[in-house]
Amino acid sequence: SSSSKTALDAYMSEKGVGVDQGTSTMIIEMQRSSKERNRDLAGLIGGVIQKGQGNYFKNGDTSFLNEFLSKFATLQKDLLKTQTNVATGTTFDILSRFNRVGGEFATADPRSQGLIGTINNSLANPSSDFKKALSFYALKKSNPNMSLVDLIEEQQKGIASPTYMNSMMGMVDRMGGSDSAKRMNFAGLFGLEGQQGFASNLYRGYKGGKFSGSLSQEELIGSIDFKKLAEANTTLQDKNKAKIDNSLLGSSPEAVATMADAMKSAVEEAFSGAVIQMANGNITVKTRAAVIKENQTKKAEEVKAKNASLDFFYSNPDLGN
Repeated sequence: SSSSKTALDAYMSEKGVGVDQGTSTMIIEMQRSSKERNRDLAGLIGGVIQKGQGNYFKNGDTSFLNEFLSKFATLQKDLLKTQTNVATGTTFDILSRFNRVGGEFATADPRSQGLIGTINNSLANPSSDFKKALSFYALKKSNPNMSLVDLIEEQQKGIASPTYMNSMMGMVDRMGGSDSAKRMNFAGLFGLEGQQGFASNLYRGYKGGKFSGSLSQEELIGSIDFKKLAEANTTLQDKNKAKIDNSLLGSSPEAVATMADAMKSAVEEAFSGAVIQMANGNITVKTRAAVIKENQTKKAEEVKAKNASLDFFYSNPDLGN
């Protein structure tokens, strides 16, 4: 079933590329707002990895993946508050655009998430009549065939609109003025009045072409062999637990057989290397883990006793004469 596949995908992605259960849960909740065909957890994670190979995950390094997906899912959920659907490719491109600006807008920077949210809210909900008029003018100029209702819907998309943010940035240049005046206008238009330094960096990013190009309207779907990656990082006990957890979601004879095989394997693993002792008519079975622990304890006690003897010898030098 789809639920058991999702559970297994979450487990494999955690073991394979370090996506923890909390992040997987966020993505699963986010995907409930997606179309039925776009609710593949492994497909989305794979798509993110493949699309981010040129910047976020160079040379196969996925150490930033879990944090990226957490911020990705949070932004996606925020964007979906004002529109029916947002392609996952759009959300990825939005983060990438701001990441190219760098500094406080870089995806890895803890300030970026709040700043992007502020800019989005400023665009989707203009706080003054001047901003509203300017936003409708910018939208109408880039979408001349849209009706008033269509323009309102486009405005409420905020940074997810294919043309809105770039159109508003272009309006600053059309308004003219000095470089300082343009940077101040950037702060006003994008809700950064109290963060002028950040607004100036955003303006420089815009002038440097960091926001050029179109936003993808495609869903991220990739194919990564998480099973192979997970097996390289998974103990036998973890594998058996995954099989049992997954089988509990089913009720078929095959599911029962899977549980039986997993339990048999777990017992064999537990008793491999076990020591059986018999004394006074009682039989004691010490598992391999217990034997190892007992040996480690015994060795530690021997070292402790040896050190105590040496300490006594060195504190009484006359004994050696």
